[in-house]
Amino acid sequence: MISAFLQRTGTLLAFLVLVVGFSLASPEAFASRANFLNLLQQITTLSIVAVAATLVMVIGEFDLAIGFVASLAAVIAFVLLGDGWGIMVAIAAAVGSGVAAGLASGVLVARFSVPSFVATLAVGTIVSGLAYWVSGGSSLFSGIPPAFTLLARASLVGVPALVLWMAAVLAAAHVGLTRTRYGRRLHA
Repeated sequence: MISAFLQRTGTLLAFLVLVVGFSLASPEAFASRANFLNLLQQITTLSIVAVAATLVMVIGEFDLAIGFVASLAAVIAFVLLGDGWGIMVAIAAAVGSGVAAGLASGVLVARFSVPSFVATLAVGTIVSGLAYWVSGGSSLFSGIPPAFTLLARASLVGVPALVLWMAAVLAAAHVGLTRTRYGRRLHA
């Protein structure tokens, strides 16, 4: 009974022990609202990408291309914004690149019976090369309109927009997987 409890919640308990330990060791720095919001902001992108990986793993598959696809989407959005395209066009193109890469992986796995590990590794390699080619191999920092950065830098009642975006994605995934018939049927 205790073993099953620890197996289910051990990671969370270890995390809580660390939080309490750091809070006691440095209460004015670690246990502050500013630090908490900063930590949340630091994990937003990774959390959203982790949701995508979770959705694939729920059906018993792997997607090694997710990180590469996220990078390509960002590169496409930034290049388009830097070239003067509108925010909605850049976002649509970024999402479209993700859909195309996911479709390519899905077709390889479902239609041609390529193992998901191999298919997504191949797609990830191709997508990584595309991101490098589209960006010209350089970092993209200039030409980003302030309205686009406002999507990330704004805040609502003191909570950064990135944290709100992450919470919305996490909530949607949770509801989709646990409260819908389709989501419950997805579990491998």
